[in-house]
Amino acid sequence: MKYKTTNKITKERIQEILRIKKQNGLTAENVINEAKKKKNVLHPLFDWNNTEAAEKWRLHQARVFINEIKIIIDTKEYYAFENVSINISSTTKDDAVREYKETLEITNNNDWRQQIIKSAYSQLLYWKNKYEQYNLTEFLPIMKEIEKISPKIKMEA
Repeated sequence: MKYKTTNKITKERIQEILRIKKQNGLTAENVINEAKKKKNVLHPLFDWNNTEAAEKWRLHQARVFINEIKIIIDTKEYYAFENVSINISSTTKDDAVREYKETLEITNNNDWRQQIIKSAYSQLLYWKNKYEQYNLTEFLPIMKEIEKISPKIKMEA
């Protein structure tokens, strides 16, 4: 089997993951236990400063909490907020910040709506790429529909 490498996912790190899988089973806990060793090739991938790691964890928890809030419209539940990029000034994209906006706000703002369309399309492609390797014929019609909308989304982007 051939693995794709990146700056972060090197051959050495893949080999270490495979070693952990073979030796102990591949779990997040087993990876962390090995990565704790300073000489382990996985060690630099993790934040070992507990103060910084705790702050990142709390930010993650806040995002999860925000994402769990739902609204009910005609007895159907929808997510109340979506994270979009907000331009503080129109001069550069570097001035953009991420902020949660209500669904109705996004619907009424074309820039934010386009972000949601791109995000949805990206998720569809991720889903298609993830499951097409299993040759799930049950989902072939859906995969073909995703391919049909691809040119439309790219033209609007």
